[in-house]
Amino acid sequence: MSTIRRNRDRRHRPPVDWEKLRLAVMIRDVAVVIRTLEERGYKSADVSELPCPAWVMDPEVRAQDCRGPWKLDHVKVQPRLSMKAEDAMGRLVSLCGTHDERGMRAGFIWNTANRELEREYLDDREREHIDPIL
Repeated sequence: MSTIRRNRDRRHRPPVDWEKLRLAVMIRDVAVVIRTLEERGYKSADVSELPCPAWVMDPEVRAQDCRGPWKLDHVKVQPRLSMKAEDAMGRLVSLCGTHDERGMRAGFIWNTANRELEREYLDDREREHIDPIL
């Protein structure tokens, strides 16, 4: 298949209601974070701001390190160059500004360094069948 054909096929992905998908991912991730807070014995007064799912995935992340609004991060099933992860619940995770590209420090970006943790997190969510809106 030629490069032109491959690029043309990529442009014709099925349309996605992005706002609905974004909201569904955010709701799922907030529910997971709140459940994890409760499981770890936190009370609402212990946390001034809700940590992002990076805190759930990585034991080295402290809840107070999470800052900034949450944005969606696309996570590929397998690392491959030049292919974006699909726009689907099972391929998107919410991260705060500290744990996505906005939080890069000295060339280190948490989300790109921890893709395997993100994949495990998304696999766990698939097994739970949390699908609040879609």
